[in-house]
Amino acid sequence: MKAPEKLHAVAQHALAFGRRWIPRKQLDSPSGSNGAYPSDIVDLIVFHKLHLGLPAATALRSYKALKEDFVDWNEVRISSVREIQEALSLSPGSLELAVFVKDILELIHRERQDVSLEFLSEKNLGDIRRYLKQLKGMDNSTVELILRLRKEHPVFPLNPAVEKVLSRLGVLRGAGRRSQSEKMLHEMVEPSKALFLHHFLLDHSRSVCPPDESLVDCPRCGIRQVCAFYARTSNKHRRRPPRRTESRLRPAPLAPARGNGRVKVHRPSSGARRGKHPARKTTGKATGRGSVR
Repeated sequence: MKAPEKLHAVAQHALAFGRRWIPRKQLDSPSGSNGAYPSDIVDLIVFHKLHLGLPAATALRSYKALKEDFVDWNEVRISSVREIQEALSLSPGSLELAVFVKDILELIHRERQDVSLEFLSEKNLGDIRRYLKQLKGMDNSTVELILRLRKEHPVFPLNPAVEKVLSRLGVLRGAGRRSQSEKMLHEMVEPSKALFLHHFLLDHSRSVCPPDESLVDCPRCGIRQVCAFYARTSNKHRRRPPRRTESRLRPAPLAPARGNGRVKVHRPSSGARRGKHPARKTTGKATGRGSVR
C-alpha cells in the first residue's frame, strides 16, 4: 500500500476518533468561532499544550475546566499554580502544565498589559513565528498549528513523536526536513480531516506507539494492518525458528552384570603385568615318557 492510501486509511480512523472526542454537533466548524475547537491564539496555545502532555479526553476535559472554573485568562493568571493544577484534575503532569499556563499568561501580560495575542493575526508569518518561539515551553507543532488555523499556512503540524509514528507506518521515509514533510502531508490530507488526524496521531504516539520502541503496543493498535513496522516485526517473529537446546553427548552406561548386579572387572596377575605368563597349576603326579611309576 502506497503512502497516500495509508494516510487515507489512518485519516478514517482519525475521523472516528474525532467524533468520539468532540460531539457530532460541534464537528461542523472545528476551527471556527462557534465550534468546540479553540480559535483564539491563547486558547490554541493552552489547548494544544494540554494535549501534548495529556491523553486527548483528559486534555479536553482540563481545557473545559479552565474555561468554566475561571472567568477569563486574566483570572487564571492571578490564580496560584495549585488552583490551576486543581482545575486540571491533578492529572499526571498537571503541575508542569499549570506552571506553563501561568508563566505564559504572566509574560504576555507584562509585555501587552493584556492576556490576548490576537494582535498577531495582523502580522506576517515570520513575525508570528518569531514572537511565539520566544515564549518559553512553546512547541514548534503548536506554532505551525496556529499558522495553519489563523493564517491558512499550508502545513500539517508535526512533532518528533508524530514523525516517528508516520515513519513506522511507512508514510514518511528517509530523514527529510520537517518543514518539507509538513508541506507534503498538507497536500496528502483532506482539509476536513487534517485537524483530527493531527490530534489522533498525538494521542496514538502517547498511548500506543511512543518513540521508545520497547514500549510500542502493536496488539492494541487499530491501524496495524497498514503499518510497515508491524508487518516487519510480526513476520520476523513468525519466521524465527524455535530455540533448541543441544544436549551433550554422554557415553552409554555399562550394562550391569547378571547375578548380583556387580560389574566384573578382569584384573591381570602380577606376572602378566610384568609380561610373564602365570605358572600352570597341576593336580596329582605327572605321567609321560621317561617317567618312573
